[in-house]
Amino acid sequence: MKFTKGYCSVVWFEELDQFEGIETVRSILNSLRRGGDRFWIFYSYNPPKTMWSWVNVERLERLRRDDTLVRGSSYLDVIESHPDWVGAPFIEEAEYLRDTNEKAWRW
Repeated sequence: MKFTKGYCSVVWFEELDQFEGIETVRSILNSLRRGGDRFWIFYSYNPPKTMWSWVNVERLERLRRDDTLVRGSSYLDVIESHPDWVGAPFIEEAEYLRDTNEKAWRW
């Protein structure tokens, strides 16, 4: 990829788990990380149930890096301060799932 001015310093991979694997992500990043010295790369996704999914394995690898911040979040992080972000129906369903199927709720 070429930019007429500057470079792509911020990249966000939304729904990271939908990519084929880390090799695909690296290929994209190799095209984008040119022409600059400072980059911010964000990954967001809903973790697959299987621990051995490539994205879950990659997360464990990222935890070992000093230059990487790994953060997990859920609706519980925002329901008190910003309940409108997820809405009452979402919260009601999540709470029902917690009561009826805690394993599914935790996932």
